Amino acid sequence: MFSKLRQRWAEARADVASKEAADILERYARMPRADKDLVVRAFEAILSELEDQSGELRRWSVDQKKQIARYVMHSAKKDF
Repeated sequence: MFSKLRQRWAEARADVASKEAADILERYARMPRADKDLVVRAFEAILSELEDQSGELRRWSVDQKKQIARYVMHSAKKDF
């Protein structure tokens, strides 16, 4: 019984994450070129800072990547 609930919960979370990602990509696609460049530079700066703190991205554990992704998404939502 609980495995079915966990599975449904995971599916629901994946659906929400998928919709959020699609929304972000759609907003990015509608941005003027100058704004897109700012977003890319901001992402590069954040990634550089995170790699300074936690080492190279390719060496991060899956759990580290998830934690950082949650933090970045939370910050982006709050600031948007």
